[in-house]
Amino acid sequence: MDQAILEFIQQHFRNSFTETFFTGVTFLGNGGFIWILLSIWFLCTKTYRKQGIVLLAVLAATFLFGDVLLKNLIQRPRPFQDFPTELLITPPESYSFPSGHTSSSFAAASVLFRIRKSWGTAAFVLAALIGFSRMFLLVHYPTDVLAGAALGLLVGNIVCFFVGKKKTWAWNGKNSKV
Repeated sequence: MDQAILEFIQQHFRNSFTETFFTGVTFLGNGGFIWILLSIWFLCTKTYRKQGIVLLAVLAATFLFGDVLLKNLIQRPRPFQDFPTELLITPPESYSFPSGHTSSSFAAASVLFRIRKSWGTAAFVLAALIGFSRMFLLVHYPTDVLAGAALGLLVGNIVCFFVGKKKTWAWNGKNSKV
C-alpha cells in the first residue's frame, strides 16, 4: 500500500511548480529548522520565554525517541533505496521510519496549539505539508509520515501535560496551562 500511495503522488501531483514548492517546504523541516528558529524567537521574548524552553524540550525529546532510538532500532530503508529514482534533494543518510521532519513538526504544532490556537492551526497545516513533502520527494513512505505525526503528537502532548501539571503559565493576560 505504501508503494501504491507513492506512485499515485508521483503520477498525479508532480509538476515543475510542486517540485519547487515541496522542495522548499521540506527545507523548512530540515533539522527542525523552522521550529528551532521559532524557539529561539520565543526565548528572546520575555512573554514567551518559558514556552520557547518547552518547544525546545519537545523537539529534543522527539529527536531522541524518533531519530536516535526508533530509526536505529527499526532500520527501514528509504523509498529511493528500495525503488531507485532521481531525487530532487540530497539523499538523507539515516533510516526512514519514522519521519523526523514530520515528528518534529507535529510536536512543535502541538505545543504552539496550546500557546495560541491560531498559531497551532497554522503550524499543523505546515506540519502536514512537510509530511506530504517527504512522500512527494520519495524519502519517506506514508507509514513513516503517519508514525512521525503520531510520535510528534504523543511527545508534544506528554511534555505539555507534565509541564502543565507543575506550573500554570500566563500569556496574553490569561492563565493557561501549557
